[in-house]
Amino acid sequence: MAAELAWNSMTYWDDLPVPYWLTGDLTAEMWDELPENICRRIEVIGGLVVFTRSPSEDHQGAALMLPVALSGWMRDHANRNGLCLRIRQEYDLRLGDDPLHHRKPDVIVYRCVERDELPRPQDALLVIEIVSPSSRVTDKIDKLAEYAEAGVPHYWIVETRNGAVSTVTWYALPEGDKRYEVRACWTPAETPDGIRAEEPFPVRIAWDELAF
Repeated sequence: MAAELAWNSMTYWDDLPVPYWLTGDLTAEMWDELPENICRRIEVIGGLVVFTRSPSEDHQGAALMLPVALSGWMRDHANRNGLCLRIRQEYDLRLGDDPLHHRKPDVIVYRCVERDELPRPQDALLVIEIVSPSSRVTDKIDKLAEYAEAGVPHYWIVETRNGAVSTVTWYALPEGDKRYEVRACWTPAETPDGIRAEEPFPVRIAWDELAF
């Protein structure tokens, strides 16, 4: 009923028409009623909507190349271990239902869920966020704490400079802990062989594979 009434009163954000209750507490039931063109523009933190801006050119380039570089290694791991895994770009991750806590990682690798369901922290193997000037605090402080608290086991923060990936920092969650530890920091200068990791699955990525 609340969602039905809300559609009768509209406001606007960046020329996008939105129901007025997006400025208040958003529930999981309300989320389910939202059209896709709104869902793909928002995240929800404790029931409060956060609108996301269009990514920069470098951000988009890194977000395109990372899934390509990771997908083969993910499939090999899945095939060898009889797993069903998926990798998605800018896909929804449901961190909590009450209050609604909903992030949209730039890249996520997760165990398969039903087609009409969203992955949750226990389904996630790896979450990647690509830092933009406007998202530096969110990615490095807010999401770092949120993903750790939710139990996401592996988190990469990717930074770009001058049209290339400049740094990838790997955070891993120790068993039974809710705070990440830095497992590795890869840069072209310090790790010229590229990205080398064994968790959450073996990965070998040369820097030129991430060129955009």
